Amino acid sequence: DKITGVLPLKGEALGIFTENTIQALYGDSTASLAQKVISPNSGAIAYTVCDMGVPVFTDFRGIGTVDAVQEYGDFQRGRWSYSIQNYITPIIQNESQFLGDPAKVICAYPVRNKNQYRLCFSDASVITMTLVGPGLEQQFTTQSIFTRTQEGEKILMPLLALEHGVSSAGRDVIFCSLN
Repeated sequence: DKITGVLPLKGEALGIFTENTIQALYGDSTASLAQKVISPNSGAIAYTVCDMGVPVFTDFRGIGTVDAVQEYGDFQRGRWSYSIQNYITPIIQNESQFLGDPAKVICAYPVRNKNQYRLCFSDASVITMTLVGPGLEQQFTTQSIFTRTQEGEKILMPLLALEHGVSSAGRDVIFCSLN
């Protein structure tokens, strides 16, 4: 199975996200490694696994997370995009082969100083999930990346690639290549 992301989970586990599953790897030496399947039927789309305090990812059902439950070492999957499921599911599932060749998921990246997870598509659209409030409730917005001509006409700027990082001053920095 193709690995689509690797992030530490709570405790001493390493989350391994693949196209079809999510697994946890435990142990501190090759002799003591143990593997546990967290999600046997769903994985993560490549380049969508981000650290938002907990691992956040996108699969073909929406935006999800892997949270530790009270019992140490046991994990549950959570879905954060239920409130926009009717909107996000058709967009994300269009990536699959049997639904044609519309916009594809390019990547996702965190904007830590705004507590946001941004999901970018090849058609210049972006879905932003902002975590707000004491229970970290989700608010969603959509954007398009565009420029304007001298006459004021909008021209969409489809993404080819995107990379993000954090500057030495702690600010989020985004680099993108437009199609």
